[in-house]
Amino acid sequence: MRFPPERRTAALRSGRFYLDVESVQAQGLIGWWPLGIHGGDAIDKDYSQFHNPGVRSSPSTQVVRHPKLGGIRTLSFNGSSDIVTFGSSNLVLASGQPFTMSVWVNITSASLIAGAFNIGDNDTNQGPHLSNQGGSGWRFAIWGDGIVESTLDHSQDQWVHLVGTYDGTDGRLYVNGVLGGGPTAFTFTGTDGTAEIGRLNSGGSYWSGFLSDVRLYRLACPPSVVNQIYQEPLGLVYPLGMRGTHDGNNLRAAGMLNKFGSMKGGISGGRYGAAMAGGMSG
Repeated sequence: MRFPPERRTAALRSGRFYLDVESVQAQGLIGWWPLGIHGGDAIDKDYSQFHNPGVRSSPSTQVVRHPKLGGIRTLSFNGSSDIVTFGSSNLVLASGQPFTMSVWVNITSASLIAGAFNIGDNDTNQGPHLSNQGGSGWRFAIWGDGIVESTLDHSQDQWVHLVGTYDGTDGRLYVNGVLGGGPTAFTFTGTDGTAEIGRLNSGGSYWSGFLSDVRLYRLACPPSVVNQIYQEPLGLVYPLGMRGTHDGNNLRAAGMLNKFGSMKGGISGGRYGAAMAGGMSG
């Protein structure tokens, strides 16, 4: 895989170096939790610009096969108590605010009613969520204010990509990059900045299986971007771990490698910006 020709910058974050690729996938992104795909980092780390911290309750890591990424390390949810929770003012969505929720799911039984990703006030069953609804299939909904469902690619023990978008009027559910349901009129009154991965709401309906590459956007991603996120998960905003030194003012690194390929040459420049020398190949 070759990286697209967007502008690239380097930065030092929390003592580690990353290369950020600015792309359409990064626009409006306010939460991005790969859930373990970036080996060596905290399993619940947020790679968006806001770095919203998470609290993991029990989910273990496991290496599994992903259709787009090959063998990956990600979280396994037990269906009874495993969740990851978040709370931050950066995740607050105002009433009528367009948004997008995205998650890769793999469920042990298609007959389960289980939540993959929910945001805001789900303790009172008001938050938008992506879930599995047994025989009804996949669901994107706001409790009592709009439901979109689809049985497209509805299966168990298989990775499926789900995206829910709200454009200020209508909700749409995309499954593996294509429209599975909607547009359906939604009423959205906003969220309180909380989020959960691994259950539907405080009443239960825990996920059984795997979840990965969870994202929240403060905009409604158009179909082209939804498909791009499906076709190239992590690919356009993937932060590359860098080996090198930092003298307090300048960043220097020679040779970086991730699962998508290698970077040739080096990078040098200021703490929050850098010039690239050499090229990239994959």
